[in-house]
Amino acid sequence: ILSDGTNPVGGSITYTGGPTNSTQADITFTPSTDPQSGYDRHYLQRRQAPLAGNTCGSYTAWGAIGGTSPSSTYTDATLADGFCYQYRLVTHDRVDNFTIIDPAITVYSDRTAPTGTINPNPTGPVRLTNTISGTSADTTTDVASVVVKYAGPSSGTLTSCTGILSWSCTWDTTLVGDGLYTIKLEVTDLAGNREATQITRTVVVDNTAPTVTFNSFTEGSNGNYQYAIGSVMYYNPHGNGDFTVNINAADAGSGVNRVDYPDFNATGSGWSANGSDTASPYTWNYAWSTNATAPTSTFATGFDNAGNSTTANFTILADSTPPTGGSITYTGGPTNSTQADITFTASSDTQSGYDRHYLQRRQAPLAGNTCGSYTA
Repeated sequence: ILSDGTNPVGGSITYTGGPTNSTQADITFTPSTDPQSGYDRHYLQRRQAPLAGNTCGSYTAWGAIGGTSPSSTYTDATLADGFCYQYRLVTHDRVDNFTIIDPAITVYSDRTAPTGTINPNPTGPVRLTNTISGTSADTTTDVASVVVKYAGPSSGTLTSCTGILSWSCTWDTTLVGDGLYTIKLEVTDLAGNREATQITRTVVVDNTAPTVTFNSFTEGSNGNYQYAIGSVMYYNPHGNGDFTVNINAADAGSGVNRVDYPDFNATGSGWSANGSDTASPYTWNYAWSTNATAPTSTFATGFDNAGNSTTANFTILADSTPPTGGSITYTGGPTNSTQADITFTASSDTQSGYDRHYLQRRQAPLAGNTCGSYTA
């Protein structure tokens, strides 16, 4: 008669812990041995707890799986999504002493897809360097990584990124071609799950400035006090009037947003207010008052919807100087002829230029070799 109060010895159990999106866990084990009454049987036991936020809740009691003395390796193919699982090995000898081997390894079963968002700002069109941002989340375990890609005229992955649950990436759009791009967010959780549906948004990239050129001047009231030569407008400050500046603007990328016209009173005086035109044809009317001084900075600036701009220059000059030079000669004194021959050379002008000339005459009654009152 021998007394046996000694538990079985040795044995091992191993399995892979951590997050998984698999439906099964493989448990490899070796039962304990007993040098006295001897080995009798073994059980593989499991307990589980709800999983949320990568944290296990309260565990159930241990319960046997696989029946009595299952073979190794045992596959537990009943993992449910959103639960934590732990396994242990219990070995009995023939007089019911037993040994428990508990490795304290936890399997996190997560087959729920993570989610994410892309911030709608900037709405675009965009230019130069921009910040693309958004969020990611996972209700079961946690988000492991986010990857932000772009596809369009060029394609690639944004590399200057920080954060995961709240992420932000810097995108230098000068490194890609202009056009429509799709930005895509890829979210992977700790178990290897990916987003269930594609997370995307579109944006237009436009780093090309609009084409902006001077078109023409349109003379307004008091046309005799103004004269346009190409992109130069001469006006007479001794009078007043108005004219319109016409600008051509086009943009094949994001489209023309507006044309800004300059403030003539910033570098001159006596002019009407400036402003912007947002629709083609792009025009602005300027009026000047008597004694207005000419502006020294005159250019219109056209903007596209991405904020790129181009200027178009024109010139406004005051011309209050009369033409110079010129001559007129004819023979004076008494004559019995019915005609007079007048020889002349018109004056010239170095500013707005020669426009026209008139030959004028006045007359008075003649008596006693004396002229009376002249007409106009």
